[in-house]
Amino acid sequence: MLVSNGVGRNDVGGQRGLHTYSDEAASFGEPEASGEITRRDTEFASEYGLADIVDVVPSSSVDDLLIADMRSLTGSRHFSIRERGENAEKEALKDLTKTGSCQWMRYNVRMALDPLTSLLICPRNDVESREIVKLAEGFGVPTVVSEQAHGAKLDLEPNLIDRIRTANPIAHDIVVVEMPSMASEDRLRELGFDVHVVDHHRYESLDRMKSESSLEQFRALFAFDDIALTMAGFDPVLVKGVGLIDRGFVWELAKEGVPEADRKRMIAYYREETAKLGTKRKEEEAEAKKVWKKRRMDGDVIIVESNKKDLSIRDAISFLVAEEFPAPPVTVVYQPNRVIYVQETDTALALHQTFGGFTFGQNRCWGRAIKDGALPSLEEVLAAHRLAIVTR
Repeated sequence: MLVSNGVGRNDVGGQRGLHTYSDEAASFGEPEASGEITRRDTEFASEYGLADIVDVVPSSSVDDLLIADMRSLTGSRHFSIRERGENAEKEALKDLTKTGSCQWMRYNVRMALDPLTSLLICPRNDVESREIVKLAEGFGVPTVVSEQAHGAKLDLEPNLIDRIRTANPIAHDIVVVEMPSMASEDRLRELGFDVHVVDHHRYESLDRMKSESSLEQFRALFAFDDIALTMAGFDPVLVKGVGLIDRGFVWELAKEGVPEADRKRMIAYYREETAKLGTKRKEEEAEAKKVWKKRRMDGDVIIVESNKKDLSIRDAISFLVAEEFPAPPVTVVYQPNRVIYVQETDTALALHQTFGGFTFGQNRCWGRAIKDGALPSLEEVLAAHRLAIVTR
């Protein structure tokens, strides 16, 4: 599609490219899907005063991208470019609006979604999902907030289509965060929506594990990099911390080389946000400290047990573990009337294969909730864990 002094949008091979043309440039036709820069491209860029933009973005990492605000040209879109520098990629905001000439750009990563024609469907049941909703509100992404607790599913959301149409009547792209339901997702596609699934878990019969946390995926979809976050009034360090902690807990901060001062800020913020999750938080913290003191060892496995079926103590236990251990030990959190978890183990996938349930934390943590059926006993789980170690 060619648009004089407008936007041409090209969906080829699963990638979206953006290119803008004037009448003079129309003869160059559609850009190739490969993302390769040709001599003609360079000469064309030089002719129109854009010779410094001669490379495509090679990575989908948001931290490597520069957000150029093109709203004045395209009506509420963000695009990513890279400016060639010496041994480094220099970030700079560049004004691409040139009266009477062509604005030319092409890249090989997915174009950022447009808040104007997008809609987010997301629960608000943990720190990460709360942060995603806050970003959506800050950047004007229309949102349907689910009141479902952990284990939320799209097909359980009431009056979903009506709420979508009310929240954004012109929505085209729908982003669904951690609410797995393939039937409902397909139904939305049948209605003409582009559905973008944001998730990083492995469920009973559905594998949606990814190396990036849901917050990191959401930021990438909309190209909300650190510059954009700062301009919108967010603290990029704290937002990044939520994504990293949800990806691999506090151990991920050291793994990613986060400076100690930033690590402390990230952890403090995450815990502050955790305290806002419900009225039982103080009870959960107290119960976690109580049972942590009574923990026992089975070989090199830490076992923590609680009979409280109405309290969720896993994350509070995880922080207690992190305070005492410099490296993550295998930890079992067992609430026989609620849930069982085995965390920071290479046997998570084997436990999932044996008992069902779900995995998280980059497939290094496994759990099963009683709402999905009777829980295996602690002894059964420990036996399966040991067997997986000797047979892997």
